[in-house]
Amino acid sequence: MSDQQRDNAGALFLNKHRQSDKAPDYVGTIHVGGREMEISAWVKDDRSGEFLSLKVQPSSASSQKGRAPRYQRRPTPEQVARAEAQRARMMR
Repeated sequence: MSDQQRDNAGALFLNKHRQSDKAPDYVGTIHVGGREMEISAWVKDDRSGEFLSLKVQPSSASSQKGRAPRYQRRPTPEQVARAEAQRARMMR
C-alpha cells in the first residue's frame, strides 16, 4: 500500500491508546484540498441506532508554526552536476 493518500480520501483506525471516555473511538488522517487533516470519530447511540460523530481539524504537525515543510524541493540538473563536480574535486 502506498504511503501517499489521494486527495479527498483518508482512513480511520481503532484508537488503541484511548485513556478516557471522552477520547475518540477511532482516529486517522484525511487529505482535503492538498492539506493533511486529523479526523476523530466517536461511536454514539440514539433512538434510531448507532452512528459515528466526527471531528476534523488541521493536523498537529501542520498546525505548528515555524516548522519546516515536510517536502523538500528537488535540485535542478545544474545543481546536481555542480554538486557532483564539487564532490569529485574534494575526493582528489
